[in-house]
Amino acid sequence: MGRFFRWFGLPGNFVLTLLISLYGIILACIFRTPSRIICAAAMLLSSLGDIILMDYKPVTNRLPFRGFTAGAASFGIAHIVYASAFIFTTVSSGYNVINRGFFCGIGLSIIALITLIFLMRTKKQDSNVMKVLPFCYLLLISFNLTVIFSCSVNRGAYGLISGVGALSFFI
Repeated sequence: MGRFFRWFGLPGNFVLTLLISLYGIILACIFRTPSRIICAAAMLLSSLGDIILMDYKPVTNRLPFRGFTAGAASFGIAHIVYASAFIFTTVSSGYNVINRGFFCGIGLSIIALITLIFLMRTKKQDSNVMKVLPFCYLLLISFNLTVIFSCSVNRGAYGLISGVGALSFFI
């Protein structure tokens, strides 16, 4: 697919990111709920993070921010926005956020934290930022996993899809 878009002078990753975001926004507008609109905003932030990290000059040269930190910050904000959509869905449906899915997410997060600590101790890091950043990212995706697992338990079989998606992203 990347070769096809290179004919038009566009990197394949850039086009794919925009197409996926556009698809998500269209679906959120057609099947409109507050949580889907919130997720569409999160998807735009994730796409912005992709574009910043791939450093697509026609876009990044026009932004007031660029570089790894800006891309990572965009992803971090997107994760918080995604989690808020799932919390909104859970609470507005009258369900409790603290349930067995919540505790399962906490358990997986603790296992991942122990694994990360072990891996960080066996690998020499160059900078302090690269020592802290993996823990921050793990904290964000663990928070998302926990919230999405909680929502999945409340939604039953329908919510299983989002739980499997969150687990695959987490892994």
